[in-house]
Amino acid sequence: MKKSKYNFKVDLEGRSEYILYNSKTNALAVLEGDEISAYEEEKFEGLGTKMKNNFLQGGFLVEDDIDELEEIRFRLNRSRYSTSSLSLTIALTADCNFRCAYCYEKENLKDSYMTKKHRENIVRFVEDAAKNGLGSLNITWYGGEPLLAFSDLKYLAENFLRLKEQYKFNYFSFMVSNGFLLNRKIVEELNRLQVSGYQITIDGDEKSHNKKRFLKGGGATYRTILDNLKNSIDILPNISLRINVDKQNIDKINGLISELESINKDDKISTYLGKVENYKSLYADSLCLSDVEFSKKEFEFFKGTYPSAILEKYPNLRGNFCGADGLSSYVMASDGKVFKCWSDIGYEKTAIGHLTEDGISLNNRSYYLDLMNFDPTSDKECSACVYLPICMGGCPYDRINKKQKTCLKNNYYFDGYIKEITSILLGNSSNEEMKNL
Repeated sequence: MKKSKYNFKVDLEGRSEYILYNSKTNALAVLEGDEISAYEEEKFEGLGTKMKNNFLQGGFLVEDDIDELEEIRFRLNRSRYSTSSLSLTIALTADCNFRCAYCYEKENLKDSYMTKKHRENIVRFVEDAAKNGLGSLNITWYGGEPLLAFSDLKYLAENFLRLKEQYKFNYFSFMVSNGFLLNRKIVEELNRLQVSGYQITIDGDEKSHNKKRFLKGGGATYRTILDNLKNSIDILPNISLRINVDKQNIDKINGLISELESINKDDKISTYLGKVENYKSLYADSLCLSDVEFSKKEFEFFKGTYPSAILEKYPNLRGNFCGADGLSSYVMASDGKVFKCWSDIGYEKTAIGHLTEDGISLNNRSYYLDLMNFDPTSDKECSACVYLPICMGGCPYDRINKKQKTCLKNNYYFDGYIKEITSILLGNSSNEEMKNL
């Protein structure tokens, strides 16, 4: 028997106990007294039968013949090449009613919408997957601004729901929208079409938001978005509200938080920070927060503004990193091109192919294989990293296009989150319950 190489020890300030977290199993425990010395000195029999079994179950201890890296590699391959679920991000249009200052698509926004043939090809693509035993279909409605192409969304959603009933697969759909057109009438229709969640972006208080997220022809957007949320909050599903932050607005979000408190009576709106990046060299590096600066601000935001929401920062285990390096995940652009990452939309060289009536025709195999064949368990740096199971090599887009790894180690407050989460759980659980998490 041996200690897992993926154990984190985190001290609890002012307490005799300490936290043990395992990134391979996502287990959390609090050790105290004799348990600490028994674990530290590797006198595992001293833990007692029940505690030793708990540590084995949590992955803090593993049998001598276990190769943990091989287990992670197996998890990667099982996730990456699974065909039980199909995830499609559908960019309904390349058009947008906003011209956000930092938008990575702004150089490629155009009055482009789907043709009837392309819509039919998407439906056919989903039906072919359903005929082969599809377990679930996950749709993200995207753009440009997807609500500009509402008739196309309606056509596709109604067909997906028809196929769901015919082939008995699970169905989930989500929308990324700027929220400007999301009035009550539209929400009612989207509820019928089973859109079950939204990501909407509001960048700080009214003044700072309107400087960055303005209409195509100029004009404020903040008040309309807030009014839409207020007028439909009783029928809206859950809202993930993103606040994109840079050096100009990071300290100007309190006004927004105050307004949200008056709207968010049923806790349907969860708020988080997004880091503005200089994608495609379309924004100024000098305005962007560094990874260290952003991590500090994010930690302070959760701890000071939404302390209970810090539980959402508990790490997630990964198989593959995201849809970009998964077999059954694609981004369908409105012009028929197919991508693996929505950050690539509009850039010809990163399209992996195009959609035909016979499926996806790959014509950029080099880029596709670069995304799909990267194995962090074989990478010298990643394979030796204790964060590997909850990072899995970091963002594929950054690795290929920026020639850098942006992994979980850039969250410089990992220990801080674990401490805060544990403190919250200890406030609601006995130590004995904690040891069995």
